[in-house]
Order: sequence, then structure tokens, then C-alpha cells
Amino acid sequence: MKMLLQSFEEVDQVITETNSLVSETDRIAALCDCYLSSEVVPAELLELDPFSWKYYSVCKEFLLTITGLRSYSPIENERASYLHQNTEEKRYVPQIYQYKNSRALSDFFIASGHSLQTLDVRGGQSVLDYGIHN
Repeated sequence: MKMLLQSFEEVDQVITETNSLVSETDRIAALCDCYLSSEVVPAELLELDPFSWKYYSVCKEFLLTITGLRSYSPIENERASYLHQNTEEKRYVPQIYQYKNSRALSDFFIASGHSLQTLDVRGGQSVLDYGIHN
């Protein structure tokens, strides 16, 4: 069921509910049906160049508002305690493949492709995504 979230309180409620789910694929499926109202997102984001430092700054401040963090460090804030690396085989397997769920994998590729298409990324440009890496 699709949900349009109108406030950060509603976001907190959904996060609390999804944290109680057993598997990461269940969490992803539940969160994929949630949308944050554009009225909650800083309006200036729609007008800024997504490759500019100003855009980065506004996004970072928005992230701090959403998460309630005082500061942001990818190495500390992007870790998920319920995910772990396969150390027995001594090889790196990207997290998205560790779920072994084709629905989650296809949703990831669709979302990534849509992001690249929307950003109109050109040769020589890069996109950094903190959402997948350990």
C-alpha cells in the first residue's frame, strides 16, 4: 500500500515499524511504498544544480534534520548492524546481491537507472551514493 508521508513524525513511525521486520528485503519492500511529501523537502533543492556544493550542503542539512544527527560521517552513519560481510568465502559480495532476492535487486537497478537518467550524468561526471556501501 502506497503511503504519502506528510511529516517527520510519520517518517519516524514508518522507520520504527520497518525496523521490526525480520529481513532487509522486507524493509526495502515496505519503504519502497513510502513517499515524503514535497512540502517537507526544502524547496530550493528543486532549483539547484545537483552537482553543486550548494546542493550538497542543502542535502546534508536536510539529512541532519531527518535523522536528528548533529553531524554526518558516512563511515559511521551508513553502517547497518543487521548486515554483515561474507567472511567465510573471503571475497567481497556487494550488499544488494547478498539479499538473494530478485525483486530487491531489480528495484535497485530501476532506482539507480532512474537517478542517473534524471541527473543526466555525462562522461567525466560521477555520482556518489552512500546508500549501498558498508
